[in-house]
Amino acid sequence: MDHRYHRVVVLVALAVVALAVAPAAPIITTCITTTVAIIIITTTIIIRRMYISKDSEGIHCRISSIIR
Repeated sequence: MDHRYHRVVVLVALAVVALAVAPAAPIITTCITTTVAIIIITTTIIIRRMYISKDSEGIHCRISSIIR
């Protein structure tokens, strides 16, 4: 639950930044949005693979402690 909450906070922050930049540079915003989407997809795939692997609990605990 903690990592999902953290991800939502990051996404909201990125959305606010994107909206702030949008009027000035639509092309840059499009590039940023695309990059962010790719990062989110990649992160999701990595997290799913971590949960599938046997060592996922240890890795997840380490990540949670780093975030906190």
